[in-house]
Amino acid sequence: MAVKRFISAEQWRDQQQLQRLITSLQFSLAIERGEQAPAIPGERLQPAAL
Repeated sequence: MAVKRFISAEQWRDQQQLQRLITSLQFSLAIERGEQAPAIPGERLQPAAL
């Protein structure tokens, strides 16, 4: 399945927002393919609080 996502002008201008979008897309694609989610350098993932 192809990924289609509108990227706002603000996301293009803000390097941090653009990187978060790219990371989010990488996670989405990995999950869709049944792969292990990619590691994020320098960050530890925490489970969401319920």
